[in-house]
Amino acid sequence: MKILIPIDGSRKSLQALRYAVNFAEKIDSQVVVLNVQIESDVTIIEPISWDAPVLKERAEKVFSLAKKELEGSKVNVEYKMLQGNPAREIIKYADSQKFDLVVIGAHGLSGIKEFLLGSVANKVSRHSMVPTLIVK
Repeated sequence: MKILIPIDGSRKSLQALRYAVNFAEKIDSQVVVLNVQIESDVTIIEPISWDAPVLKERAEKVFSLAKKELEGSKVNVEYKMLQGNPAREIIKYADSQKFDLVVIGAHGLSGIKEFLLGSVANKVSRHSMVPTLIVK
């Protein structure tokens, strides 16, 4: 089984990560931890290249939190960074890479914006062809 775990560094995303990895240990699954960097989060005067080190540094900080959470885990985890709209990129990646399951936290870092515009988890669960488990 192939499990995709999108994380943004929020408490809920790390909780979903722990849940998914505990599940993956029981069924010997392949796990990919995904972080999607948003271009609009970068505040600079000039346009930024998607290959900019600042985006990779932000992803590495999130992955560092994930690695800390997974200390002692026996699951082999792959880490992947994408850029763009989080829901769209998660859906596209999950579908194109033929994942069997997406495990995602109910709420991420976007707070009230997420409440007003609809959560990434909600969009992924509604539009992805891959079954989605939302961890509350």
